[in-house]
Amino acid sequence: MRTPAATTMLLGFLTTFLYVPVPCPGQQTPLPTELSGNPYVIRDVWRIGGEGTWDYVTLDPVAEQLLIAHSNQVQIVDLTSGREIASIPGIGEARDIVLDPSGEYGYVSDAKMAMVRVFSRSTQRIVASVPTGPSPRALVFEPLTQLLFVICAAPVVATPEATAPEGQTRNPRNPPKPPPVKSLINVIETRKWTSVGEFEVSGRLGFAQADRNGHIFVNVEDRKSVVRFNAADVAQQLRSPATANNPASPAPASPDPTAATPLPFDHLMRRLMLSSECEEPSALAVDDTHMRLFVACNNGRLEIINADNGTPVAALPIGYDTGTVAYDANHSLIFTANGGGDGSLTVIRQHVTDTYEVIQQLDTMPRARTMAENPATGRAYMVTDIYGYDLSQPSGIGTLKTYPMPGSFEALVIDHFSGR
Repeated sequence: MRTPAATTMLLGFLTTFLYVPVPCPGQQTPLPTELSGNPYVIRDVWRIGGEGTWDYVTLDPVAEQLLIAHSNQVQIVDLTSGREIASIPGIGEARDIVLDPSGEYGYVSDAKMAMVRVFSRSTQRIVASVPTGPSPRALVFEPLTQLLFVICAAPVVATPEATAPEGQTRNPRNPPKPPPVKSLINVIETRKWTSVGEFEVSGRLGFAQADRNGHIFVNVEDRKSVVRFNAADVAQQLRSPATANNPASPAPASPDPTAATPLPFDHLMRRLMLSSECEEPSALAVDDTHMRLFVACNNGRLEIINADNGTPVAALPIGYDTGTVAYDANHSLIFTANGGGDGSLTVIRQHVTDTYEVIQQLDTMPRARTMAENPATGRAYMVTDIYGYDLSQPSGIGTLKTYPMPGSFEALVIDHFSGR
């Protein structure tokens, strides 16, 4: 029997926060073409806590840890107990985390302070900081050159209105063209924790990934494309005296027809075009055995293209607002973490015939759009928090504001129903 005091506490909590998930209008979850006989389920939910926004998560399969870029820290969660065992403080705004193969160090992009923070994986402390361009986010470690590529995407700028100078008539048929969008990529020598240099790329860049052959692939969100370049070629040009003395020197004609003027490194970039139906490619994964790219578009579409020449292979429906695509070569599966609407995890099977099908659409949680998957176990980990309405603040109908519930940040453990 509930005591009066307990009832009062319960009513007080409900009055303060009421959790009512609200799906985004117009978004529908695609149905699977075939349900797996061993489907994925949310096996566990780990309450981690902590406040503020989060971004990418990274898995350390050797130490059996999940590393989460969460606000001004990196949270380290033990995969066995589901508990936070350590945190790495001293970060302005953590966005992405990568680990070097040696097992000794990790790297965090700090968007607020325009730095890459180097941390010791044994002491969980920052040991060095390397300046970058503004607002670094995606990181990619290229194992052959031991270089770290830091993606500093160009900010989203509103298109200027077609205004005419004073005394002249405005011509709506000839609006002024917006300035060309250019993003910055910093290159860091991880053996010395020093900058090799930086270079511009046409377009607003997003997520990046490397293959095992020395290539880097980066989404270009405003160009419906993926740029591909060789890490060693870029590093060589950055280190050349001609580039160092005159980084703005003319380059060969750009392969990008929308670029206003060629950039010094455009001739090293190969642009792989996506279809016109792909809106803002937001995430990607690489199958470097079969040379396939899995590119998530922000409008609920996954496009699969040839990683060499960009030839389209397949397109599949997925959830909306995808932040991560993971490829599990051990089980021939592709996962997309979709934070739009009520949230979902799309599971896609890759057949030996180079055909693909959605085999499961798992409901998850709103805003659970980043994930890490362990190919050794087949488990996936997604993070999110819970929003509610603050009923303690007076407001009229239709003006209720949502707030994250304190301490509600959590990780979803996705596994097969029968386990592995």
